[in-house]
Amino acid sequence: MNEAPRNPPPRDLSRLGSAPFERGNQEQLMTDLAESLPGAVFQLESDQQNNLRYNFVSGRAREVLGVDRQQIMDDPLLPSKLVLAQDSAVLFNAYRDSARELRPVNADVRIRRPDGTQRWIRTFATFRKSGERILWDGYWNDVTMEVEAREQLERSEARMRAIVDTVPGVLFQLRRDADGSIGINYLSHGSEEMSGVPREELVRDFGAFLRVVHEEDRSMIVDALERSVSEMRVQEHVVRVNHRDGSTHWIKNIVAPRRAEDGQLLWDGITVDMTAHKRAEAAL
Repeated sequence: MNEAPRNPPPRDLSRLGSAPFERGNQEQLMTDLAESLPGAVFQLESDQQNNLRYNFVSGRAREVLGVDRQQIMDDPLLPSKLVLAQDSAVLFNAYRDSARELRPVNADVRIRRPDGTQRWIRTFATFRKSGERILWDGYWNDVTMEVEAREQLERSEARMRAIVDTVPGVLFQLRRDADGSIGINYLSHGSEEMSGVPREELVRDFGAFLRVVHEEDRSMIVDALERSVSEMRVQEHVVRVNHRDGSTHWIKNIVAPRRAEDGQLLWDGITVDMTAHKRAEAAL
């Protein structure tokens, strides 16, 4: 008959806290955890003479940085050597400020791997002191797709702003809130030139625009918005605006209604200054 195990696992889970836990098992558990995390985990140490060494580097360093963990352990400066020259100051300053201000390192830099490929790498590490030593516990993560997507979005937004700013007129988007009031989601530049009302004031309060519209023409705006909704088609109208400089401007509003995905009612539109045209008509 086989002998019963000397230390059978406790059936009462509450007793696990007092069960012995071997250091070797704990280190293996932490290593397995580090290897399972996204990115490459590391612990960097700096002594009083600013000598650097890596106490730990996970095996994913090859996947992220393109070099083996042992290469980094042998040469602590290797990760910084991979950084492109124009980004090296970003990483250096991040570590310097972390040590001075006792805050985490958080930096995105470009590296060139030994195989020649260029990638964006995020270094994030928490700072702590252990006696006379400074320790950073952190990870490297490849964020190339994230950075490139953000840059592409920024370029698209820049192109759109350039197009919007050169359109002869003012682009806008109105919304109808739950209480029935009208608000402005977007207003391009040029509105102040037509009405004399600062753009920021118009965005805060759609009523600021209605108040400068000629009293006899205000109902035309309300009617056009309601008619566009009832018929769900584009409406346009021309109204007079009492500019804050005392002059009268004629503007044409063209609005197109639609429903957003959440059901909110929106109007996309454009406002064009018709003053010169109206004055030419009057002269004729």
